[in-house]
Amino acid sequence: FYGGLSQATKVGSVEAEEYEEIIYLLKQHNQLYYIEESPIISDWLYDTIFSLLKKIELNQPDLIKEDSPTQIIVEV
Repeated sequence: FYGGLSQATKVGSVEAEEYEEIIYLLKQHNQLYYIEESPIISDWLYDTIFSLLKKIELNQPDLIKEDSPTQIIVEV
């Protein structure tokens, strides 16, 4: 996926499978970062992937899933 990240940002739309792969990837990194306290990617890369997800959802709102990291409201 990481290799396709730059290509995906240039493409105006993505397939549902790619969208779900991005969601899965971000969830895995959330688990590693917040629960296991063992991140394996930089904050910059996470933010870049998260921004890509937001762009996809802005351009293709029909893809938005309830469990997308962009749709989760965190209480503090």
